Amino acid sequence: MRAAPRCRSRPLLVLVLVLVLVLVLVLVVVVLVVVVLVVVVLVDVASSRPGARRRRL
Repeated sequence: MRAAPRCRSRPLLVLVLVLVLVLVLVLVVVVLVVVVLVVVVLVDVASSRPGARRRRL
């Protein structure tokens, strides 16, 4: 009878860990997409302004 709650708690912990890992991965992907978009915008601005281009590079 003592093993029953342990077996029930372990899947819950696994599910929580999986959910946390998925959330972390989603946050990382979102941050990477935002960084890429910002870099693209900065490159576009730098291409239109030669002075700003020197600052980035």
